[in-house]
Amino acid sequence: MPANSGMKRANGFARFCFVYVNKYIINIFPVVTNMMKIEYDNSQKGQKFVQ
Repeated sequence: MPANSGMKRANGFARFCFVYVNKYIINIFPVVTNMMKIEYDNSQKGQKFVQ
């Protein structure tokens, strides 16, 4: 059944992509939250200076 083996290969590839993306998101999430926090702090400082 060649079609079945193709499905298995695609399934394995999809699983690999899913795991890879999950690892990538887990690694980049703290970086993004840190950047957002810094941006927020900077905007808060800017508002304080304006008032």
